[in-house]
Amino acid sequence: MKFQLESDFSKHVKGPELLRVYLLYGSQVYLIGLYEKMLIKKTLGNHYNPFNLHRFHNGNLDMQAFYDAVEQLPMFAENRCVTLDLDVDKLDASSFSDLCKVLEDPPNTTTVIITVKNQPAKKDRFRALVKACNGAGGVVELGARTNSNLLRFLRDRAQKNGCELSSENASYLVSRCTDDMQLLWSEMEKLCAYVGNGTITRAHIDAVVTTVLQARVFDLSKAIMRGNFSLAMDLVDQLTDLREPPSKVLAVLASSFVDLYRGHRYGLCKKS
Repeated sequence: MKFQLESDFSKHVKGPELLRVYLLYGSQVYLIGLYEKMLIKKTLGNHYNPFNLHRFHNGNLDMQAFYDAVEQLPMFAENRCVTLDLDVDKLDASSFSDLCKVLEDPPNTTTVIITVKNQPAKKDRFRALVKACNGAGGVVELGARTNSNLLRFLRDRAQKNGCELSSENASYLVSRCTDDMQLLWSEMEKLCAYVGNGTITRAHIDAVVTTVLQARVFDLSKAIMRGNFSLAMDLVDQLTDLREPPSKVLAVLASSFVDLYRGHRYGLCKKS
């Protein structure tokens, strides 16, 4: 079962149906971790026997141990759960083939949760993994959320920590950190700890939040476009202090100029 929308997958996770295999992948590591925890809780309940949860990582994957964990009967419970944090490219061909065979038909008493947090370079291998998981369970890609959902996420996090965050400042925070929800969650926790209780202002964000490379370089491109060379040199000094490789800065700067050019061309097309 391929879930096309995160909202559909969220409803499934909160519902009664439990599949035997789940494959969670995509760019949002925060969401992958969040749904993995929810699925473990759904499979085993709040107060579960630790013997019914087995965790595996790609770096120390023993296929025989993984197979035994999947095939083993649950202890004093209806279900058991096996998780695997997988780097598709690093697994040898023989182990990968064995893994797919295990995932094609696990026991009804076991739920296997596979998480892939890196973009696989070996596309054929990843397609084979999707096919194996899709046959016995569900597959969902957890990518970037819409801007409105990101702002709601940040405001909800602030409220849970006893703080207030306006939509304007939430949007500013996203511009400083990109749409990486793991990074946004971390910076929001840091902000709330800094503010304590009350309203989070732009000054707080500037004082506490670590601006990612893309945001700094985009500011640099805007300063150059506007002829503000004093600000541009200040930003170059900041990037130098952060020891950012010049080649990396140049690559992001070129991308920023391409985005600005596309926006300019789009504006001209609308006018004509």
